[in-house]
Amino acid sequence: MFVKQPIIRVQHVGKTYTTGNPVEALRDVNLTIKKGELVALIGPSGCGKTTLLKLIGGLLEPSEGTIHIDHLTAVEARVKRKFGFVFQDPTLLPWRSVQANVQLPGEVFKDDSVKNRTKELIDLVGLTGFEKALPHELSGGMQSRVAIARALTFNPDVLLMDEPFGDLDEITRDRMNFELLRVWHETGVTIVIVTHSIPEAVLLADRVVVLSDLPANVKDEVSVPIKRPRSGETSVQKGFLERVEKLRKQLQSDLPPST
Repeated sequence: MFVKQPIIRVQHVGKTYTTGNPVEALRDVNLTIKKGELVALIGPSGCGKTTLLKLIGGLLEPSEGTIHIDHLTAVEARVKRKFGFVFQDPTLLPWRSVQANVQLPGEVFKDDSVKNRTKELIDLVGLTGFEKALPHELSGGMQSRVAIARALTFNPDVLLMDEPFGDLDEITRDRMNFELLRVWHETGVTIVIVTHSIPEAVLLADRVVVLSDLPANVKDEVSVPIKRPRSGETSVQKGFLERVEKLRKQLQSDLPPST
């Protein structure tokens, strides 16, 4: 049986913000993510999920501990373009077409090979026929697809996603979840996604990592051994509902008592 190898290793990581009054965001976080795995990060609002994602992506450096992507530090991996990033705001340039927005990273890094992948990426995210469209001509879901295509420009090992569908309506968000699962299946990229939605986390992930309140550490890791491919019917299965309820109780235990 083929065993997936770890690609991300977070070891005893802490992060303290020192601007103004010091804030300890993370304390002694340990996490291993395997190659090709889809892992969701959840936790109380403001608990440090985005901080952990940025540390993994080399956008921030830890105050304590180490993070490695294969044999590289997170910062080295970022420099070598091992990551693709997708944030809540697609941040598309409004004067550039779908095609031109997808090609933007290639222009920034002066890599002409990106032009050869543009059609493939646009096809992958289901936007064939919209290559010349401007962002204002696209729906919110379509803009998110452009952001995903752009993030995959350099064929990254890891796709880091911070509430990528948080601004979408519920119907569009559901559709984009299944689009993400399709892209993940077709590319085999490792995905780490931050979400505030427990059902979304369970629907998408192989494993859901629960962070505690500040200073955050890994409170629990809940596996999701639900058969793939997942569909709209997945959300009514017993295993799905049981894991949603388990995670809900985990998060509720971190909430302050009501008065």
